[in-house]
Amino acid sequence: MKAVLEFNLPEEHTEHYHAVMATEVALVLCDFLDWLRNQRKHGDLSEESEQAYGCCADSLAEILEDRGLSLEALVG
Repeated sequence: MKAVLEFNLPEEHTEHYHAVMATEVALVLCDFLDWLRNQRKHGDLSEESEQAYGCCADSLAEILEDRGLSLEALVG
């Protein structure tokens, strides 16, 4: 099975860019979540800061889920 995306350039430049860069954006999100986890695990954080980092990670995961996105599926 094949899937082909077509864009009318230059009119649909933004849509084309989003499609081409989707994997990179997903990897950035994964890196950011990893960074948040590492800060919580290995950072010298106050309890309040640790909770804030956890809230950020949870919120990002929830936003992705609300949009029907899974980082695992996006980055394969």
